[in-house]
Amino acid sequence: MEKIQWSEALSVGVNEIDEQHRKLVDIINNLLDATVLGIDSDIVSDIISRMVDYIDYHFGTEETYMTRFRYPELVSHRNEHRVFIRKVFELRKQHVQDKQDLSLDVLTFLMNWFRRHITETDAAYRHCFLENGLR
Repeated sequence: MEKIQWSEALSVGVNEIDEQHRKLVDIINNLLDATVLGIDSDIVSDIISRMVDYIDYHFGTEETYMTRFRYPELVSHRNEHRVFIRKVFELRKQHVQDKQDLSLDVLTFLMNWFRRHITETDAAYRHCFLENGLR
């Protein structure tokens, strides 16, 4: 499975958001590496916890701007965030409580969701954010 490679296709044109997306790419790629290499379960748990914390921070940043700028698709965008958060919490629960290893199917889902979310859903707010002065 190939890692996510950052490219301009993933950029939303807002430095703060792009930096956060890059950080999430790094965390997801670290999770992929740890899973493929069979790294210790505690390290995988730590990476998942970092992902949960950073996703919460990142989604909060986006939603704060959407609220401030009265972004018309806020509710549907927030709903997508909630679905992803539930999936990541489920992943963490399975890994920590059930001692279940991460499958490549789960990682594929995370990576595909993330790519699609940035290139489609996040790209849709680009104009609104730029129009309101974010760069």
